[in-house]
Amino acid sequence: MRKKDMIFDVLSRFGICVSRTSHQKKVINLMKSLEVGRKINLVRMGGFGDGGYWIPENLSGIKYCFSPGVANSSSFETDLAARGIFVFLADKTVDGPPQKNSHFKFIKKHLASFSDSKNALISFEDWYNESIPEQERSHDLLLQMDIEGSEYEVIHSIPQSLLKKIKVLVIEFHNLHQILNCNQIDAIERVFQKILIDFDVAHVEENGIAGKFRFANQSFSRLLEITFIRKY
Repeated sequence: MRKKDMIFDVLSRFGICVSRTSHQKKVINLMKSLEVGRKINLVRMGGFGDGGYWIPENLSGIKYCFSPGVANSSSFETDLAARGIFVFLADKTVDGPPQKNSHFKFIKKHLASFSDSKNALISFEDWYNESIPEQERSHDLLLQMDIEGSEYEVIHSIPQSLLKKIKVLVIEFHNLHQILNCNQIDAIERVFQKILIDFDVAHVEENGIAGKFRFANQSFSRLLEITFIRKY
């Protein structure tokens, strides 16, 4: 066995995986692409704790919100419902949202890149088609996701034509330190490239709970809450 393979074998026994570090310029450019590029009036919905998000003050044209990942509070969704927006929620780990509301419709499934009824998985495209009557599909959407790292596969799986129906996109991006891994950065970078075709960054907020990572003498958050607004 080669010396390098022996080192990898020993480290793997301790749960340590070694890979090449991503190119410095690539990492810096990716993080710069996530800086605010469009200034608009924002309002905080859901309070200032976990489960609250900054979204555009003007929500005209938005009739439906999809909100996968149900936490201990539905204050964000309740604030939207107060504005007359219907909210679809999904989470396999709970039996429903903590607050009841006539504008809520819950399914006990996880959002994923594909649908599988046996494992209670549903793709965003199938969820959308099952939730919105065909005659109502001209309305704009709001999509808010906090799904613990599955956001990358979900965005990859949404057809661009469906993504364009979303007017406001609010996502918690987890595990951003993985961009330092040369085997991971391309997949993560393509998620942001796909979004930025049709969206501008309107707000970025660091979540300090997840901590930070350092690279090239700079400090970055492992978890970012980003609000995107459609370009047109």
